[in-house]
Amino acid sequence: MDTTVCVGVIGAGRMCQRAHIPNLLAEKCQIVGIADPRYETAKLVASHFRIPGAYGDYRELLARDDLDAVVAAVPDQFHAEIAIAALEAGKHVFIEKPMATNSDDGRKMVEVAKRTGRRLSIAYQRRHDPAAQITKRLVDEFAGSGEMGRIRYMELKNFGGDWTWNSDPLIDAGDTSPERGADPRFPSWLPEHLRGQFAVYNNGLTHGIDLIQYLVGAPTAVIAAYPDYSATTMALFDWGGIRTLVAAAPTEGSIWQEWLEMRYEHGWMRLSTPPSLHVNRPGVVEVYRGGRGVTERYEAAHEWAFRREMQHFLRCIREGVPEIPTPEEALLNVMIVEDLFRQAVRMPKPLPIERT
Repeated sequence: MDTTVCVGVIGAGRMCQRAHIPNLLAEKCQIVGIADPRYETAKLVASHFRIPGAYGDYRELLARDDLDAVVAAVPDQFHAEIAIAALEAGKHVFIEKPMATNSDDGRKMVEVAKRTGRRLSIAYQRRHDPAAQITKRLVDEFAGSGEMGRIRYMELKNFGGDWTWNSDPLIDAGDTSPERGADPRFPSWLPEHLRGQFAVYNNGLTHGIDLIQYLVGAPTAVIAAYPDYSATTMALFDWGGIRTLVAAAPTEGSIWQEWLEMRYEHGWMRLSTPPSLHVNRPGVVEVYRGGRGVTERYEAAHEWAFRREMQHFLRCIREGVPEIPTPEEALLNVMIVEDLFRQAVRMPKPLPIERT
């Protein structure tokens, strides 16, 4: 039986050039066309990767009857529109995170995927990192054995750095997208002064939120939120009874710096994530087992999370396995970010310390 998957690519930018197109080709998919409103760039990318078709409008690509699926990496505000159009056209969909720029659009995407019976995969590649999967196994093991006691506190910190790990220039014809200035489709209630911060959280820091959701399930409440990525953004959650801090700040430095610490009653565990586009560098897992007084370091397989993520999407198509994350889990990530910003709107001003 022929298991070749015929794919159309939507978006000719960094993520498709650096990750999605190479991974599709490595997995023996047939890429029949690429679409981008920057048509000259789309043609250059098509030529470079020997893709036979280039389009300036993704609808022309969706009109092809030889497509099984589309892989899309486009500005966030177009995610829902493109995913819904592709699902309605009978195509399986793999699209970059976030799912959408508001939860209403995300709900529509989930509904259309269910109605059409097509797969809808949202690209949270952290779940596919070998070290994250080791961490998940250990979390479940400790929960069952009780060796470490219960989790008392979790903390995710992101100080940025070089996540691309590649100095090669991108293919770019220099043409400008006519879609610039399009409606960002933020939640209608979101104050204008918080829109930029919402976009940063929903696109980037939601990776950390999804990672924690993967490890221990969904959070239960947002306790406090101060989303100001220009300085330091901080959010405090109740995560099923565990106080959890998510903090990020843009700092200078070439080394990628992001880690999640889980503090148990009798030890701790730390997962350090790798630069996303570093092909052969997984995350690192360290565990301190207090009862034994030893620190362990777990060596993860040198496999790329993006490659494993694409392999899983193809299994969804060929074998019918569930998406990772599921569309409902991806939608919850958007809803969590919305709740975080609802709390930010309600937060009181800082109370000055009296020095009299």
